[in-house]
Amino acid sequence: MSQTTPGIARSTVATGQSGADVANKAAAPANTASPNQPPGKREQMRAVLSKLNDKEIEFYGKVIDQYGAPIPNVDVYGSTIYNNGVSSGVQKKHTMTDAEGLFSFSGMRGRTFDCGLRKSGYENMPEGDAWDYTELVPAEKRHHPDAKNPVVLKMWKLQGAEPMIHMAKDFKIPPDGRPVRIDLTTGEKVEQGGDLVLTLRHEVWTPGVQGKRPFDWTIQVEADNGGLVESTQRLMYLAPEDGYAPSFAIDMPATKIGWEPDVNRTFYLRSRGQIYSRVGMVFNANPNQERGSYLSLIWWLNPKPGSRNLEFEPAKSVTGKP
Repeated sequence: MSQTTPGIARSTVATGQSGADVANKAAAPANTASPNQPPGKREQMRAVLSKLNDKEIEFYGKVIDQYGAPIPNVDVYGSTIYNNGVSSGVQKKHTMTDAEGLFSFSGMRGRTFDCGLRKSGYENMPEGDAWDYTELVPAEKRHHPDAKNPVVLKMWKLQGAEPMIHMAKDFKIPPDGRPVRIDLTTGEKVEQGGDLVLTLRHEVWTPGVQGKRPFDWTIQVEADNGGLVESTQRLMYLAPEDGYAPSFAIDMPATKIGWEPDVNRTFYLRSRGQIYSRVGMVFNANPNQERGSYLSLIWWLNPKPGSRNLEFEPAKSVTGKP
C-alpha cells in the first residue's frame, strides 16, 4: 500500500496529480485577482506619480557677479528630487560654467530641480526655491527650460573685508515716546549723538494683567545725521550710495489685518555723515509692565569714514571706541 502525504491524499486521488505537484501548488500564494479586475489604490498611485512626477529635466543657467559680468569656471551642483511611484530620492550631477558663465543639465528625471554654486572668492546670492517640473503644480508655476533664455544666477565677488565692528544686543525701549539713542561703535545708550534714535509709543497695562488682545503701537527709527535704506537682501556687503531716508516708522494699529506685536526689519545705515553699517532690528512691543518693550539689534559697522564696504571677516573684527 502506497503512502500519501497527509493532508493532500484526497486531492491526489481526485486529480491524479503527484503529491509533490500538489504540495508545490499549495505552498504558492493563491492568485485570486481576475485578469479584468481594475488596479488597486497602490497601483493607481504609482501610475499617477509616474505620469505627473517622472519628468525629463532640462535646465539652462547663467552665472553673473554683482556687476553683471559672467563668471567662468564655477562649480555647479545640480540635484533632482524624484518620486515616480516605484522609487524616490535625489539624483545629483556636476558641471561647470563656460567662458560666458553658461551651464546646462540634462539626462535627469524627476519632479523638481535645484542647483548650488561654488567658486573661491565668491559667495552665493540665492534666488529662491527650487524649480518645479511636476504637473502637480499649475503650468504657470512650472519651470519651462529655454536654452535661449537661461536662468540668471548671481554670486557676490568678494572685494576684501575691512576692519568692522560687529555686535548683537537687546535694548529696553520706554513706551512713552522718550527717545533712545544708541551708539553702534560702543553698543551703549547715549544722551547725545550716537547712530540710531528710537521712539516707541503704546499703552501700558496695569501689573498682573495678562492680556493678548491687540493694541495700538508705533515706533520711529531715525539715523543721526544720516539715513536708512531698508533691504531684503541676504548679502549686504556694499552700502548703496544714495536712496537714504532720514527716518523709518512702523505703525501697528490694533485694527490692522495681520497685526503683530513684533516686527523684523533690516537696513543699510548711514550715520554721523559718512559712517556706513548694516543693521538687523527686531522690534517687540509689550504693554505688560513686568516685561516691557525691547529692541534686538545685530549690526556690522565700518568705522572708516566714507567706506561702503560691509564685507566681514571675524579675524578683522575690531573693538569700538571706549
